[in-house]
Amino acid sequence: MATSKAAKAKSPLNDLIQRVEQLTERVRKEREKQLARLDDQIEKARDLLNKQLDNLNIEKLKDLQESYREKAEDALRTSADNVKKAVGDAGEQLRESRAAHAILKAELNALQFATKQAEEVARVLGTYEKQVQKQLTQVERNIGKATKAVRKTVKKVPARKPAAKTAAKPKAAKAKVATKAAKGKAAKA
Repeated sequence: MATSKAAKAKSPLNDLIQRVEQLTERVRKEREKQLARLDDQIEKARDLLNKQLDNLNIEKLKDLQESYREKAEDALRTSADNVKKAVGDAGEQLRESRAAHAILKAELNALQFATKQAEEVARVLGTYEKQVQKQLTQVERNIGKATKAVRKTVKKVPARKPAAKTAAKPKAAKAKVATKAAKGKAAKA
């Protein structure tokens, strides 16, 4: 999925670069056409001047040459301004596309980092869960052993003799203490 986002971000950038190249090529061709037209106009003007040279005086020819030169310079200035504007627009689009690409790349890096952190947290939680399960199993075993010991102690105590009851009380108290100690050890483990 990360590569598809990068590919999607790269595709508009490539498209924009291709469009800039096409626009540059179009501007170059248009300029060549205009220069060819100007060359044709200049050639026509020269021909005209040569024809008029026979008929007119030199002052009129100079004025005519100057007017053609001004027209040609105006046409070149207009063409150059159009080219500059087109190149400026294409450059601005390219900068905007690069900025969007940088933002997408930063977001992708942040998502990858967050994914790695989530995987690490999941791994640590899994390890902790296994340890807690192991300790719980050990505590259950210890409680089971303590319960068996108490049952054995209770079975050994004679219940019918009154003197035995008095003697059994300290043993029962010891059994309770042993049970509490076993539960305490099990809880600590």
